[in-house]
Amino acid sequence: MKLYPLFSSSKGNCTYIGNSSFGLLVDCGVSYRKLQGALLDNSLDIGKIRAVLITHEHTDHTKGLRMLTRHHAIPVYATPRTLDVLYDRGDIGSSAVPAEGTFSIGEALINPFPVPHDAVSPCGYRIDFEECACGVCTDTGKVTDRMVESLRGVNAALIEANYDSQMLKNGFYPKEIKDRLSSGMGHLSNRQCGEFAAQLIKSGTSQIVLGHMSENNNTPEYAMAGVTAVLTREGLESGRDYMLSLASQMYGKYISF
Repeated sequence: MKLYPLFSSSKGNCTYIGNSSFGLLVDCGVSYRKLQGALLDNSLDIGKIRAVLITHEHTDHTKGLRMLTRHHAIPVYATPRTLDVLYDRGDIGSSAVPAEGTFSIGEALINPFPVPHDAVSPCGYRIDFEECACGVCTDTGKVTDRMVESLRGVNAALIEANYDSQMLKNGFYPKEIKDRLSSGMGHLSNRQCGEFAAQLIKSGTSQIVLGHMSENNNTPEYAMAGVTAVLTREGLESGRDYMLSLASQMYGKYISF
């Protein structure tokens, strides 16, 4: 199986998980046209998408959902309270299914789990196939035991390295936004991401993809260096214990897991 972080940033997020014949979309935070372009660029058929799994209602995760589901009868899965918001906004043009407990879509077994973020009912997703598993967990203000347990042993995980603490502290954002981003209901810093990654790697995860990086409060170099520093302190070695990569902000390529 493959994980395609097609778009991953504070401007828009969308991940395709599967292969050329079966796919799940986690979030749809870019325009329908951009989604089509990214799928085509990766030789993926939009008609193979079996479901859209929405993590939460913020527009950088949902802005393309309305057009996608109007053009294609793809069911939308989200927590019940998130579905209520999406319905109220007119974002769903197809069927909707509450994401509760563990459920199956084709060959995939899906387990949503709660994350702390300033949305009505945000979640991450663990997706198990017959011989492999992956997880998507971004937009979370802190790392919880439930998050770690839910993703324990997955082959690959897309997790959030949103900001560098010093860049955020010294940046131009107003204090209230800085406080929100760095709160327990905001986003993960590079250091927090590294601590999360270390726990997953020690549980058996071999591939970590860093995503949802802020354009204003982080850089690819700071994200990779900050996370790697934590992993090194934990006695983990790149190439031996894990592989670390950074999701592209636009038109990302896949990793196999």
